[in-house]
Amino acid sequence: MSRVVLVTGTNTGSGKTILTALLLTHLRAKGVRALAMKPVETGGRRDARLLHALQNDEATLDETNPFWFREALAPSIAARRAGQALLKTTVLKHMRAMRDRCDILLVEGAGGLLSPIGKNWSALDLAKSLKAEVIVAARNELGVINHARLTLDRLRSENIFTKSLVLMGGGKTRVQRENNGEIGKYAGKTRVFEILKMNLSGEWKRSISRCEKKITKTLALIMPPR
Repeated sequence: MSRVVLVTGTNTGSGKTILTALLLTHLRAKGVRALAMKPVETGGRRDARLLHALQNDEATLDETNPFWFREALAPSIAARRAGQALLKTTVLKHMRAMRDRCDILLVEGAGGLLSPIGKNWSALDLAKSLKAEVIVAARNELGVINHARLTLDRLRSENIFTKSLVLMGGGKTRVQRENNGEIGKYAGKTRVFEILKMNLSGEWKRSISRCEKKITKTLALIMPPR
């Protein structure tokens, strides 16, 4: 059965989309049949459009992002305000359909691990239902140690395998440089990596491809193809 890898975050704006896009580009460059999706997005559809563009029309935008709500709110709230309900069974159906078309399916969550997607369920429940591996994106800034520990502790308590925690952006200040070592003390078998702030100016698809080439060795450690 194909592997499912959930890319979740310690909070909103943690770098999940960039990390998912880099991993998708890396895997496909290595010849892996990889696809990515963001099952639920609110506000603009920029994240989903990037993942869709990187898949060279192997999946439509609506397959990449089957549930989209205009208001930039937590998915459960945005859906309710739109007069809809996000059912976990329906979301899982779309995810399984994508999983069956590839060897590795990368799934970008919405918000943090426990951000409500539907009534009484979150990305954590998706990971449990699909027995997904998990990669955590964390914004490298003051306060990330607490956020990272809380996220890793919850995943560990649920017996969910957490492959990697990736500190996104930063790397210039003393705090950012030391976050890696401090988080590593509590990470157990979860490996901690850093991806420094990248220049993503211009067209996103080309920028992601350019950046993937610069950090291909790090991406190979974060997400081995086997």
